[in-house]
Amino acid sequence: MNPSDKETSEPLVQKSAPFRPVKKKRRFFRFLILVLSYVIVAAVVWKVAEQWKIDPVKQQARAEQEVRNTVEKVRKLMILPEIDVELPQVATISDAANLSKTQAFFADVKDGDQVLIYLKGQKAIIYRSSENKIVNVGPVISDNSTATNTGSGSSAKPAVTTSTGTSSPKTNNGTSTTDR
Repeated sequence: MNPSDKETSEPLVQKSAPFRPVKKKRRFFRFLILVLSYVIVAAVVWKVAEQWKIDPVKQQARAEQEVRNTVEKVRKLMILPEIDVELPQVATISDAANLSKTQAFFADVKDGDQVLIYLKGQKAIIYRSSENKIVNVGPVISDNSTATNTGSGSSAKPAVTTSTGTSSPKTNNGTSTTDR
């Protein structure tokens, strides 16, 4: 070997040695970023899960606020009893086709419409929030026993039947209600 070959080979070895720790540092940083991303994702999932836990007090307050918001929207369209006097029961229609077949009062409803039921005021209002319109208004026959629908003609307003005394969510003819 020539002495010049040693000089050229040695600098190559010396130059390549510093690159190995850089590769190790890159691997370490990639690993660190991967672990941190998993920790961040886990923290976000945990936080979302905590928010979805059902706290009955918060859930009832949130539901009551939604009812108040709906009442305020309908109040701009027609005269309603004061919220302090009576807070209505609100049901969201989920099976409009079946409901419109069983009761004439619900003839023009669509899925997503809301029914406001005032038991003291004996009034039921169907409100379509997507169009900000009142679809129908009718009397309410309230009874502790089962009642029947009394709408028999096109000139008579069909009655909405309800039963009182419960405080749990109900499903009836495609609507789900929460009594307040």
